[in-house]
Amino acid sequence: MALSTESERLLQAIFGHRWDEAWVCWTSNMHGKRVCHLEPGDLPDSEDCYFSIGLMREGAPGRRADWCSLVMAFVLDDVGTKLDKEAVDLFCPREPTWKLETSDGNWHYGFALAGPNGTHGVPKPDYRALRSRMKTHPVWGKSDNALDPVHLYRLPQGTHTKSGRVVS
Repeated sequence: MALSTESERLLQAIFGHRWDEAWVCWTSNMHGKRVCHLEPGDLPDSEDCYFSIGLMREGAPGRRADWCSLVMAFVLDDVGTKLDKEAVDLFCPREPTWKLETSDGNWHYGFALAGPNGTHGVPKPDYRALRSRMKTHPVWGKSDNALDPVHLYRLPQGTHTKSGRVVS
C-alpha cells in the first residue's frame, strides 16, 4: 500500500519539509525504513503501521536513540483509558496537531514540536526533560511516559491487529 494520503499529511505536519525522512515500520518489518525508501507493498493494510517521533541523522542505518538528531513530536498516549479524555480536552494548553483513535475509546493526542526559531523538532535532552517532569504530575503522569526519543506511534492507516480495527 505504501503511505496513505492521511499519513503523508500527518508526517508533513510533524516533520515539515523533511517529512520524507521520517522513519516508518509495520508488523512484518519492525526495523522499518525512511518514507523516501518505501516500495509498493510496504505498510500493508492488514498490519499495524507506525512512525518514529525521532528524526534519524543522515546515513543512519536504522532507528536508535543514538542515531536520532531531533525529536519531532510529543504524544499523549492512552487518552480515554489511562488519561481522562474530558480532563485532557479541558486542560490541555493547546489543541493537538493530531488525534488518532487507536482502539475503541483509546486515543493518541500528538503535538508537533518546534524549536525556539520555529524550526521543526527539539533536541533529545529537552524531550527527555519534559517526559521526566511529566512522570510526577497527577494527571499527565498516567500517560505512556516513553523517554525514548525514537518511540513508535501509530500511523492513520493499517489495521490494529489486536482488535481487528482499521485505523484511520
